Amino acid sequence: MAQVKGIVKWTGTTDQNGYVTYKVTYLVQCLPIEGPALASVAVGLPIYGAWYIMPGGAEENINAWCRWDQDVQPRLTAEPNAEFEVTCTFSTKPPDPTDKVCWQQQFSNPLLEPAKISGTFINKAEEYTLDRFGNNIIYSDFEPIRGDIVKFDRNRNQVKISQNIAVDSFDLGILETMRDTVNAFPLWSLPVRTIKLSNAEWERAFWGTCGMYFKRTLTFDINRDTFDRDIQDKGKMALKGHWEKDTTVDPPRFTGNWIVENIGAAPANPNNPRHFIVLKDFKGQPCEMLLNGQGVPAGVRVTSDWMVAIASGNLDLGNPLQWVQANDPNTYWSWQQFPDDVYRRGDFIADGGFWYVVLQNGVVNIANPAEADRLWHQFNTTYPPGAHDAGPWVPNTQYNQGDIVQVTVDVKAGNRHVEAYNESDFTLLNIPLDIYSF
Repeated sequence: MAQVKGIVKWTGTTDQNGYVTYKVTYLVQCLPIEGPALASVAVGLPIYGAWYIMPGGAEENINAWCRWDQDVQPRLTAEPNAEFEVTCTFSTKPPDPTDKVCWQQQFSNPLLEPAKISGTFINKAEEYTLDRFGNNIIYSDFEPIRGDIVKFDRNRNQVKISQNIAVDSFDLGILETMRDTVNAFPLWSLPVRTIKLSNAEWERAFWGTCGMYFKRTLTFDINRDTFDRDIQDKGKMALKGHWEKDTTVDPPRFTGNWIVENIGAAPANPNNPRHFIVLKDFKGQPCEMLLNGQGVPAGVRVTSDWMVAIASGNLDLGNPLQWVQANDPNTYWSWQQFPDDVYRRGDFIADGGFWYVVLQNGVVNIANPAEADRLWHQFNTTYPPGAHDAGPWVPNTQYNQGDIVQVTVDVKAGNRHVEAYNESDFTLLNIPLDIYSF
């Protein structure tokens, strides 16, 4: 069936009476056996009386409307041709008294009727694994929350297109092939894999007593995100490895880091099912946990970085007026012994039963009060013992000046990407490429 591919040329003229005439040339693709008669009524061409509104609505003049004048020329001559240039005329000139504009006409041939387009929203309840901030939806023990309690509405747009199809163009097989497939190419300003053919209704019909055709209604569901799914990764197996222990503190504690072990000369391979072992918690009990998408447990990790509080309260770890990075929590330098040394930001200094942290790189003088809280900060506790080990950082916790914490990072759960639907070229169904035009 002949179909418009796009506009290749358009011009406009204004006569001495101020009437405007536009000539728009459309490129029409058809079969080599189809000629100018079918090209002149190709799907997508404006009909007599249609307003001058170009695809997308950016170019329009509703005072100009389509006339009978039409010129059809093959793109190729002296050889088989499958493309025609069809020039249509729009004008603001008053109509001939014998003419009829589009709203006064009725279709005598149902196959010339443009497709009918309608839409609605359909309700879909969907289980959410992430909140609106991108955080995993989990219990306080880091287990994922699943089931009806995390199902929320996610309404989708649905588009229906009703067409009249000639008998020789009706293909039941192609409908069956395209059922439950998604768009392989961008369509209706939507990206690929966001439009799915969900249903097709059809019936045989007649016009007059001798003309048979088919009525067909196609139902498309739209998911602006995608019809693919990213499933939150979890499991009772993990890539071969073990939980890391921090032996620099007493007693030693688990950091939450999963150390992937070697199998042979190389690390365990997340693409090899034989490289997975039963996942156990810190106490050696089998468990199920969120994974990072590569078989490694997700959750809180304790890093090797330390921070010391220079204020008290519910502190913000990112606020430099409340926390200072500590270099070595077990080393305290004697200022009396090294008064002229260059200290690093984060070094601890002990002197006369008091202790300090350096705020800037360089030489410091803890006897000069003008440098207080500029080059160094003095704590309100004594040395020894100095800093108080408060363990790994925990948000929304009350801390005291002199508390030292290990920085933690939250490794979010990964996803397993699933593409279940095959792709189709829906333009083979002769649907409108632009829902705003004929």
